[in-house]
Amino acid sequence: MKKPQEMTLDELVMVKNCIIYPVILDVLERDIGKMKNADFKIPLVYIGSIKNIQKIVTVELTDLNRELRNRGIKIFDQETSQRGITAKYLCRGYKHEVKFLPSMIKACVVVKVCVLLNLDLNSIKSGGIL
Repeated sequence: MKKPQEMTLDELVMVKNCIIYPVILDVLERDIGKMKNADFKIPLVYIGSIKNIQKIVTVELTDLNRELRNRGIKIFDQETSQRGITAKYLCRGYKHEVKFLPSMIKACVVVKVCVLLNLDLNSIKSGGIL
């Protein structure tokens, strides 16, 4: 009998990103709403920057979903609660489950947004922003 193929690290990262990217999109949309109500001198610049990030994340999420489908991986159940996100997925016919604590979700969101904004996370931390 043939042993089932193990998930690769790349595939695990893709599953994680497919779960985290929609959270990023929600956070950015909420922030845009807050910026529209704020008294900025040039709100269109800030909102435009965030909308560009949303476009990039949306394209990446679409590509990730396509690649997961090509690899026989499908996220079929996802539950969000105060304790984090729990997702169930199939990988080549085998069921798996992954859980993310709120602190992990926040860290992933911050890191991805910093990468997309080309910000140095260390300088942000040392500046007292986080």
